[in-house]
Amino acid sequence: MIVLGVPVYRRYDLLARLVDSLRSGTVQPDKVIVVDNGCASGPLPAATEVISPGRNVGVAGAWNLMIDRARILRAEKIIIANDDVQLGSRAIEQLLGHKADWVNSCYDYSLFVLSTSLVDRIGWFDEAFWPAYYEMMCFFYRMKLGRVSMKTIAVEMRHELNGTIKSLSPVQRAAFMRRCEELCQYYVKKWGGVPRAEKFNRPFNGRTPRGWHERCVTLQGARFPEPWSAKNYSFAEPLGAAPNPSSRLAATPITRRVHRRGTVQARR
Repeated sequence: MIVLGVPVYRRYDLLARLVDSLRSGTVQPDKVIVVDNGCASGPLPAATEVISPGRNVGVAGAWNLMIDRARILRAEKIIIANDDVQLGSRAIEQLLGHKADWVNSCYDYSLFVLSTSLVDRIGWFDEAFWPAYYEMMCFFYRMKLGRVSMKTIAVEMRHELNGTIKSLSPVQRAAFMRRCEELCQYYVKKWGGVPRAEKFNRPFNGRTPRGWHERCVTLQGARFPEPWSAKNYSFAEPLGAAPNPSSRLAATPITRRVHRRGTVQARR
């Protein structure tokens, strides 16, 4: 089974364009899974399975949810794409034509394929890198430590760089950049240095914070504030502190929906 996963945050126009580009593919996915971080504020393409967290779980949280779903479907690999890419006719064929556990396109992790069993070896994407950035660099470093077979190839595709960020207001964009600075500090605390200058071989140099878990959002129910909802944005807890679900709002139950021919069927 070929599974394609796509997280989307309110850029449903870009998502529709991506899904349309799949139709010309020499190899097409059997299942398209969309994680809707925008809480269904726009139309979603037909013939997709939609996971609705009920809140913005970030990029890492969305990737973990779709990997989890692919494992339930017994897919050996999952293709993950940004919502702001368009795939060429041979894109999926090119990605699946290699046996490496990780095959990346040469467009800054906007399109890649990984073995679903990889998370058993090196762990899941760290959801504390919320809402985005550094989660992939953290995962990449762990793959390097675990000597995972990796390959980067040229793929037929188009990428609209920072499609979601471009839709933000100046105030929202400034808040996001402040958040990125905080995530950099968390990365340094976790690995002892910035990306490509890491010093630790284990997270936090073996001194893991009590209660810390990579899937702090989707498993433990932690809820982060939305950086674009206020002018003065700050993280709810000090970065690197143990996720404590009891100190945050209860998480909204995650539901799945299957869109076929314009209809919506609820699944639990």
